[in-house]
Amino acid sequence: MIDFKLKDVETYQDIDILNGEDKIGKATIFIEQNQLSNFEIYTPYQNKGYGQIALKQLIETYGIKQLYVDMSNERALHIYKKFNFDFECNKGCRMMTIQVAVKEGK
Repeated sequence: MIDFKLKDVETYQDIDILNGEDKIGKATIFIEQNQLSNFEIYTPYQNKGYGQIALKQLIETYGIKQLYVDMSNERALHIYKKFNFDFECNKGCRMMTIQVAVKEGK
């Protein structure tokens, strides 16, 4: 199971993502906007499912509805699509805030 180590700040939370005692990544949560930024799983821990596990827990724990993402990061976009984040980037778009897609009938 992935654990989070919080660093207390009023408007946002900087989070260390831990697997046991190993720091495997980091994230920033903007509390009032329910926004995730700077989400990163460090290279030695990538492609092992930690990103999906951590993202799922962050969404459940913090009610994440928005992400701030580098649109050239194909790995990140792939994971975010799995979690129903909806985005469209026009030519020249580099950084973007994306929203959770609202599925009809749900």
